[in-house]
Formats: sequence, structure tokens, C-alpha cells
Amino acid sequence: MLFAGIFILLTILCFSLYVLRSYSKSLANFSHLPCMKSWHIIGDIPKLLGNNRDFYNSMTKYTTEYREPGLLCFWVGIQPIVVAFKDEYVQDVIGNTKHIEKNMFYKFLYPWLGNGLLTSGGSKWFKSRKMLTPSFHYNILNSFLIVMQNQSNILCEKLDKMVGKGEFNIRPYITNCTLDIITETAMGQCVNAQDDQNSEYIQSVNRISDIIIYQSKSPWLWPTFLFNLHPLGREAAKCLKYLHGFTDKMIEERKTLYLEGLQKNSDNKDEETLGKKKMAFLDTLLDKLHEGEIDKKDLREEVDTFMFEGHDTTAAGINWTLYFIAAYPDVQKKLQKEVDDFYGKL
Repeated sequence: MLFAGIFILLTILCFSLYVLRSYSKSLANFSHLPCMKSWHIIGDIPKLLGNNRDFYNSMTKYTTEYREPGLLCFWVGIQPIVVAFKDEYVQDVIGNTKHIEKNMFYKFLYPWLGNGLLTSGGSKWFKSRKMLTPSFHYNILNSFLIVMQNQSNILCEKLDKMVGKGEFNIRPYITNCTLDIITETAMGQCVNAQDDQNSEYIQSVNRISDIIIYQSKSPWLWPTFLFNLHPLGREAAKCLKYLHGFTDKMIEERKTLYLEGLQKNSDNKDEETLGKKKMAFLDTLLDKLHEGEIDKKDLREEVDTFMFEGHDTTAAGINWTLYFIAAYPDVQKKLQKEVDDFYGKL
């Protein structure tokens, strides 16, 4: 019993020394940056708690306060996070192809997205990037214009019903539209998010996203075993079970069509083989799976990543674009005139 107590104390002591050493090293590396006033060890966690709206308002406040230096460092526990909001600083980061390893906060996405293009780094990232880039050839994108037009028309019909009813949150409308476009073009199966906002897929995506954000702001939920014991961990497991099942079903349905296409091409030697054609996203991955360049795990990770990253980042970009257009009415008038002039000539 005494030995066990001593062992536990030594373990706690060693862990504490490791944490203090890591914290001291981080302080030395980041102390020269503009930082919010923080409590040691706890960091800025109390300032970041609350719902997503509270978090957004806090970040807006601090980025305004630190607008002149263009950088802000805040601490989640002993973990420093640097936010860059000057264009030249952001360009230095996103334009760098050497330092592409992801920070620790990406680990919260691993149970969902695995080691796909968003979360991977190093040679794995370069390999995935090279493999998927041909799927975005302009000829392929042009072939999807009719899908984009149809889904955009549905979006416009939804928004038209909101005219004259005061302010409303446009984000769900944009997000559902981009999700329908992504699934129909890249996966060959539309989830009909715009017409069925109560679908289990939409609810699971929204819920797991909220859970991941909450976990990333809560250091006590960072250890996997503690998170799995928490009610949110159990809820996340249910969401992921459905999302991965949905992805697997989509892959299998597309795989059946893919194999049928291979058979038809082998029966007709005069046609260009499928492997030489420019293919859409999921077909490209199935081609690599067929050739043995990736396995089923790699395939699902990239599909899950693209399903999430493709619709979420696109929706965010469109939302911000609409926000800035609304914030500058003079620019909005010029854009409207340009669109009217263009379509008036057709």
C-alpha cells in the first residue's frame, strides 16, 4: 500500500515537472508576442468559455484591441495559440509549404476525419494533395455547373420567402446549399439538406462540430479516456457512428457504379479507359483504391474530410462575402450593376 502511494506521488511529481518544463519553454518562445493578461497554468480559459456566439464576440473584441500589431497570443491552459489577422502575416502562414504540420488542436478532429488532407502533415499531406488535385480540373468543375445552378435556385427560393421579415441568420441556408452541392457533385448522392433540415446527417454534423469546439476549449476533456467517460464523449460516439456509416454506405453505392464502369470499358476497347479520364473526387479515390495506392481506411478519411471541409469552408467564405457586401452598400450597388449588365447581354 505504501509502495503504491509512493508510486502515485512520483508519477504526479514527474507529470507536474513535465508540464512546468513545457510551459516554461512555451513562455520563453511566445512571451515577446502581444498577449492577453492570463492566469498562469489556467491561461485565458475563463475568457473563452460560453457558447459559440460568446466565443465569437470575445475574439472580435480582442482582435479589435490588438489590431495594430496584427497578432494576438492567448493561452488555453499551457498551450499557446497565435492568431494572425494582418494580411501579410496570414500570407506568410498559408503560403508556406515547409511548416505544414498541424497543431495539437487538430487531434480533436481525428476520431471523425482521421488522417485526411485537413489533419495530415508532411509526406502524407503532399501525397494526398497530389492525388486529389486532378479532381478539381476546370473541365470537371464545368460539368457540375447545372448542379450548382439547381441548388442555387433552391437557395434563392428559400431566401425569397424571408424577404420583409426582418433580420435572420443566413448561415444555415448557405451551409445546407453547399452541402447539397458537395454531396451531389463529388459523391454522386445528394443529402437534400435544403429540403430536409431535420435529416439525421445534418443534425449529426452540426452536433459533432459543436462538441469538438467545446472540447478544444476545455483542457479537462483533452485526455481521450476522460472525454470518452463524459456525456459529450458518449454523444460524440453516437454521432460518429452514424456519420461513418453514412460515408461507408455512400462509398459502397458509388463503388458499385465504378466497377460497372470498369467492366463496360474493358468490353469496349475503342473507348478511352476510365483510368485515363479526368474523374470526380470519389471516382478518383476509388481508382486509387482499385490500383492499390490507398486502402479503405484512407478512402473513408478523405471522403469524410471532403464532406466536412468542402461544405463548411465554402459556406464560411460565402457568409463572410455576403457580410462584407452588406456592410458596403456602395460596393453592393456596383456589383448589382455588373451582374445586371452581364445578364442583360445574354
